[in-house]
Amino acid sequence: MKSNVLKTAGLALISGVSLMSFNARPSKGVEKEEVVAVNTTTLKVTVKDIKSKEGTMFFVLWTGKDGFPSELDKAYKIEKVKDFSTSASHTFKNLPYGDYAVAVFQDKDNNGELEKNFIGIPREPIAMTNMTGMGKPSFKKCTITLNSPEKNITLGFIND
Repeated sequence: MKSNVLKTAGLALISGVSLMSFNARPSKGVEKEEVVAVNTTTLKVTVKDIKSKEGTMFFVLWTGKDGFPSELDKAYKIEKVKDFSTSASHTFKNLPYGDYAVAVFQDKDNNGELEKNFIGIPREPIAMTNMTGMGKPSFKKCTITLNSPEKNITLGFIND
């Protein structure tokens, strides 16, 4: 038995392993695992010059082109504001830094969707980031980059 222990100890010494050194601290040259904090931001979106106080304001946040801007089930976040006057605001909190697009529409008939005519043009007031007039919106065209702790944007309806 004693010779087996000596043989094991000898092999351990030859291979550079210390039988007495089993601690949780990493040796020199071994990197500790780091926890990386994700930077987050707050985005306040305000729509100004609202002409009618009827219905519900939908604030829709997108992180990619899939479904943008009409498939609400593919949006990153949707918030509804029912109490508004000539302006309406919503603040999205704890958003990871990155690229986003915002669409806001006034659901005047409270059916939960944006009414459009037969060729797809919105019949209810709508606003989007980087859109100042009518035209086909794309995620790329409407993208804003969030890379600071907070950002405030003000939009106006493009068809009201």
